[in-house]
Amino acid sequence: MPVGRISINTQRESRLDGTLLAIRGQSDPFGEATAFLASRGIGNGDMAQVSGAGGAFGGQAVFFMTGATLVNALAALGANAARARKRAAKQSTTKKRAPKAAKAKVIVKKAAKAARRDGRKRS
Repeated sequence: MPVGRISINTQRESRLDGTLLAIRGQSDPFGEATAFLASRGIGNGDMAQVSGAGGAFGGQAVFFMTGATLVNALAALGANAARARKRAAKQSTTKKRAPKAAKAKVIVKKAAKAARRDGRKRS
């Protein structure tokens, strides 16, 4: 479900971070989307989480809303930061193998050390 800042222009068109919002099956889908948000206490400049699906209306890309919730701006930023931390932690826990050349060098050093210890010469 997308979270973002709502903007409402003078033509009563609502957008979520620039994406035009609409209500499917209405004669005025853009005006209805604005009324839908207002009925939930969401206005211009508010942070909101909307549910629905992307689509097109009149040749324009829109997001057809089925639900909307007012979101605390700090909570939205916190959720985004938590997702970023989780992604970073997941990436940092992956083991990285040493290059084969480095492994071969270690094996040669161990063999040389064992040979010196045993009094043998390395050929």
